[in-house]
Amino acid sequence: MNDRVGPGRREFAGAAVVLVLAMSVPGCDSANPAFCDSAEDCEAGLACDLASNTCVSASLTLDPNGWTVDDQGRWWSAAPTPTLRGTLDDPNGPTVQAFVDGVAVGLPALVDGLAWSLTFPEGAIPPGGPPVVIRLVANGRTVEASQVLVGDAAAPALALAPSPVADERADDVEFTVDGNRHDHVGAPVDLAAAGCPDVYKHAYLMTTNPQYATEAAPNPLRYLVDASDQAPARPTLRMVVRPRGGGDLGPALPVPAGAPAADDVTRFTVDLLRDATVGWPALGSTAGEFELEVIATDWAGRESRATWCWNHHPLPAPLEFGPVGDGAMLGWQLTAPTPTPVSALFGDLGTAGAGVLALPVRNHTVEPVLVEIDLGAPTMVTASSLIRRDWIEIEQSLTPHICLRTGSNGVNDTSNWCLDTPIADPADSTFGPTLTPSAWKLQATAAAGPHPTCEVAPPSTAVRCVLPGRAGGEAARDYTLHLGLRLGYLGRAFPAEHQLLGLWFTGYLFEPIPTVDVRCATFTSQNVQGVLTKTCVDTRYYQRVDALDRVTVSSNALLEFRPRVTISDAVEPLVPAYLDAYERVGFTWDGGDDDLPGPH
Repeated sequence: MNDRVGPGRREFAGAAVVLVLAMSVPGCDSANPAFCDSAEDCEAGLACDLASNTCVSASLTLDPNGWTVDDQGRWWSAAPTPTLRGTLDDPNGPTVQAFVDGVAVGLPALVDGLAWSLTFPEGAIPPGGPPVVIRLVANGRTVEASQVLVGDAAAPALALAPSPVADERADDVEFTVDGNRHDHVGAPVDLAAAGCPDVYKHAYLMTTNPQYATEAAPNPLRYLVDASDQAPARPTLRMVVRPRGGGDLGPALPVPAGAPAADDVTRFTVDLLRDATVGWPALGSTAGEFELEVIATDWAGRESRATWCWNHHPLPAPLEFGPVGDGAMLGWQLTAPTPTPVSALFGDLGTAGAGVLALPVRNHTVEPVLVEIDLGAPTMVTASSLIRRDWIEIEQSLTPHICLRTGSNGVNDTSNWCLDTPIADPADSTFGPTLTPSAWKLQATAAAGPHPTCEVAPPSTAVRCVLPGRAGGEAARDYTLHLGLRLGYLGRAFPAEHQLLGLWFTGYLFEPIPTVDVRCATFTSQNVQGVLTKTCVDTRYYQRVDALDRVTVSSNALLEFRPRVTISDAVEPLVPAYLDAYERVGFTWDGGDDDLPGPH
């Protein structure tokens, strides 16, 4: 029991409880008598037992049972009509009454032998306002006991303090052998703003201990939640995250203990992470509106809840882009390697195309990153191709073949087997309008480790490649994005690569039919008994060849080679601020002359 009201009466809303035991005593014989009567009172702490005319002990106690005692000695109750109990020792049947600011509160206490109990009316010791003094009195003589009481009948009130988070789309990123250095320079977004603020965060930084990155200053996705509560102990906080209007992503997680922010206000730091045990992995790959619900629990077990939302835009780990290969030229002289000098320009969507440029890319993190590039159809001012037509000798036969014989069993073969005149030289042709653009092609290759995959992102002309992250402990992974071009012929089959007698050429082996012809290279003649015989003893076979000799694609084959990055197919890709645009104006392709070794 505390028998005095301390400084807490000025600092906290509460009741200074003064218990006064009043007794009807006519008096005692002296200031400190052993015997007393109605003439004089007994000394302090004693009462006169009129039946025996002796001074006996008188006492009054308060019982803290049912109240919560804080470290400053204050007694707290969460009940709307709390009950205070105690004991007394008085021979004269006292009554006990409570007073607030000198005014009686409620009914007198119930006295049962040496025990008493007093129930306060609702609001008699409310939170807030000046201290409340409560007296317990008895008839005549008084014995006082005092205690500061505090009523707490409400759960904590929750509010969101200003909670700035930098927009990370404008991050400055530097790449070193040790990883990425992040400098968050974007404008702050206040999570306490109205509506659902847009938040752009690099997902790989949303972990308890971000790897492969050094931040100049952390930029957590952090809510600052204030819980206002006049209570003997600070409340605790739990948090739940869910898609807006959807189900919880997992069970409620505890929030670290808060710290004082003002009188009776506790501020909690609520960090939203993607770690499996202390966060929600979906925040690392899912975009959209999310809700944060916080649940405050006070010392009496009462709960209060508040919900806020934000529009989540997870960003992928930064990729280090190297310089574009083949040099920054306005045009290219593309020379494909033998034996495919020209055919690399032609083919279906599943082939890579003739190389135009190569862009090295490095992934420093364990996070897979998706790279997307728009590959619209090339715009060409001029496009032409030259097809050379010729006959190429492909086989020799020394089997005799009778072309002419006179007499009764005469033979007169005038077919090509018996001709020695040269095969007519077919006219070459130049095609212009028939040469049309098909599409740019994108391939991704890995220096080592898992091979990246690329696919068209319908219905657009964008191609999206997944670049896997490195395994823990291994070096950063290097990739190359290869840009190529494919062309198509209107009304014609794609020219293919062919080999005849060691000769490689791009074109067609059959056009028109027949594609094979023969000639006689050597005749022999003899006359036996007047019968003349002319025989071909050296037959040559020729293959008709239409060879694509030259393709020129010039002026304004335009493409802005500007990679965008994203973290998943469901998240809109963005151009990172740290990446410059790679733009190419056009190029010219000339495969060179195919010097066909035909008879012409």
